[in-house]
Amino acid sequence: MTESFRTTFESYLNKQWYSQSRSAKLLSPCSWIFGQLVRRRRRKFLSGKKVVWSAPVPVCVVGNLTVGGTGKTPLVAWLADWLTARGARVGIVSRGYGGSSSYPLEVTESTSVREAGDEALLLARRTKCPVVVDPRRVAATQTLLSNHAIDLVLSDDGLQHYALGRDIEVLVIDGARGHGNGMLLPAGPLREPIDRIESVDWVVANGKPSRLVDHEWVMHFVAREMVNVATETTVCVDKFREMHGAKVSAMSAIGNPARFKETLVDLGFRPSLTAFKDHYRFKDDDFNHVQNGVLVVTEKDAQKIRELPQVAPDTWFPRIEIQFDGDVDRHLSEMFGEHEIELSDKP
Repeated sequence: MTESFRTTFESYLNKQWYSQSRSAKLLSPCSWIFGQLVRRRRRKFLSGKKVVWSAPVPVCVVGNLTVGGTGKTPLVAWLADWLTARGARVGIVSRGYGGSSSYPLEVTESTSVREAGDEALLLARRTKCPVVVDPRRVAATQTLLSNHAIDLVLSDDGLQHYALGRDIEVLVIDGARGHGNGMLLPAGPLREPIDRIESVDWVVANGKPSRLVDHEWVMHFVAREMVNVATETTVCVDKFREMHGAKVSAMSAIGNPARFKETLVDLGFRPSLTAFKDHYRFKDDDFNHVQNGVLVVTEKDAQKIRELPQVAPDTWFPRIEIQFDGDVDRHLSEMFGEHEIELSDKP
């Protein structure tokens, strides 16, 4: 399957899933079967018929119910910083999607994307926390705890990886897209039935309220500075726009490229976006279309681009920060406190 065909097919599926398409409904019998299998599998773990490994420290899983990007990895990075600032020794485990190595693999800032995948490398560089990747998250967690003194483990994704016991579940929802047509795979984007949302500890909607539950929190992506991929120099967004203008070329290989485009528009840019499939590995000729030599990418994609033989000097990414509606500090202190996770006051 060629890259262009794969991208086109994934785009087609997303259009079917996030609309009331008749062709998607034709797959509803397959979705019913998938739903039965998913429910049966979860019951086996909950009943003890399948082994669940419980770590000696609390585990917090950050995941989603739908296929595609919802903003899990930025929230994991934010949570790691939030917890670290309050005295917790945090470790992170990830599947390492897009990477290929001998697992489990401990990720450092010098690990390559080819080994660790883009998200795990971003987390290691951004948070400075220990990060271990392994498709078997139990093995990743065991390795993490064997090599480091850890108070709490954050799992980037893995809500459906029930072999790893968890104390706290965080569910991230795309506020704009919600659960799409509400159908399970393959007719819709859901990995599990939508009522799974009622069993998690914290529901976070990205960008705007999803209206799926009353008790959700809304997070917003904000960026105050642009970072040069090659040199890591920074400049504030307003100054960058003065230097290069509002019209920019943009490129992304994330689960929801429309979200990245919206972020750039909110920053005052008029982006011309080229989208690739999630975790796509860039090649030099992917950049031939860039106009005026200035290119804006996501921070996740920057991890792969900086490893190319020659990085264009005017390739930048906005450094995303997260803000919440409401007193999130109090909410999280109470949530972690309920699970006997001791935190100090923020310095």
